[in-house]
Amino acid sequence: MNKHKKSFFFGIFIAILANSVFAQSEKMAFSIYGSDFLVSIPLPEYWTVDMDAAYQNNLNGFFYIAEKGIDETPVYIFLSLFEKKEDKTFSDFIQYRTTSFENEQPNYSIRKVGSESFKCAVNSWNVEIYDLKVKSGHGHYQIVVYMECENKYYIEIYIDCYEDDYKDNDIYIQDFVECFHEIDYLNIQLQE
Repeated sequence: MNKHKKSFFFGIFIAILANSVFAQSEKMAFSIYGSDFLVSIPLPEYWTVDMDAAYQNNLNGFFYIAEKGIDETPVYIFLSLFEKKEDKTFSDFIQYRTTSFENEQPNYSIRKVGSESFKCAVNSWNVEIYDLKVKSGHGHYQIVVYMECENKYYIEIYIDCYEDDYKDNDIYIQDFVECFHEIDYLNIQLQE
């Protein structure tokens, strides 16, 4: 099968997946993919993704409020996939990532605020949820979610509220919570 036919069929597959998951909502299915994965990120239409910024920051996805623009948005969502290592557990991965946050941002504290297991259209997830906030005063506020499914990668997705007291944070945080509960991940192999 030639490259154009593969791209065509892959495009149809994404459209079918997006329509089946989001047919009853006003959300967009942002598709983030690599050579062996496809992640469908559901967010309301006022969000957008910038894959150039994601690439520049070593991320898989970089989302922000479209009408505000990348420089004025009050909130971002970051998505990263991390390949599982056979000698490391999900707990090991989370410990490494939370320690990294603490080392990079010493004026902030990170704490576990929840864990859950749930199923979505394609996956079953184990999830741990953390928040990161300034130790005193006001500043950034983040909710960090670590996701483990049965396949090749862990997902770290987090929302960064530029100001912890911004008037619309609750709306954007709700978008984020719904997003990670509806996220879909496929372990696929794309061939050229």
